[in-house]
Amino acid sequence: MRWAEKIWLRKVQQDSYPEEVQMLQNGLLFDKNNRFGKLDVFLGDDGVLRMRGRTIEAPLQVVDAANPVVLD
Repeated sequence: MRWAEKIWLRKVQQDSYPEEVQMLQNGLLFDKNNRFGKLDVFLGDDGVLRMRGRTIEAPLQVVDAANPVVLD
């Protein structure tokens, strides 16, 4: 992903999910009633909110395919 795309994604995610981003930055877990409570969501090394799932087991070489970006 290019630099400008990462900046844009972080901005959009911060606008849509401010509490969730803050919780992950502070190492906190989501409550089960949170919209991400039943999902395996994490902040990637690039600061972009991503999901883990069964795709992690697939032989994918591209991080964006194995851990898709979360968008509203």
